[in-house]
Amino acid sequence: MRTWGDPLNKAAVIAAADCVRAFGWVIHVYIALEQIVEFAPLVPQIGLPVVINHIGAPDQARGSGRLQPGYAGFMDLLRTGQVWTKLSGTYRFLIFLISMTGDVEANSGGDRNKWYRDVKGGTGQQLAHKIWVESPKTLWQWDDGE
Repeated sequence: MRTWGDPLNKAAVIAAADCVRAFGWVIHVYIALEQIVEFAPLVPQIGLPVVINHIGAPDQARGSGRLQPGYAGFMDLLRTGQVWTKLSGTYRFLIFLISMTGDVEANSGGDRNKWYRDVKGGTGQQLAHKIWVESPKTLWQWDDGE
């Protein structure tokens, strides 16, 4: 469901969730970071996992992600365990990604696969495994018998 760039149609979001709730599907939305405040109260009503596309589509022209409207609410939603974000389109807002994480250094060599660094509890490789393997398994409720 795309709402980025358009007014948030709350009724359409709930109607879409109502159509797929019986199947246990995931609701995937493309909303702008600034729409998070308006979207957040809908999450409990949706009653399904929600994926927010493009890390909330921040506006790089507005500067630091932490200072943009909707950022705090976005982080709160991610902590609920019901809301996920798709790590996509980051090439369009690398400065935002750097400012959001606070510990990512720009890679002047242009290797976009090296954006992760050592973090608490593991190495960059472990973090990459958690992001690209464990998290999707949890979201999609996939058990491969491991």
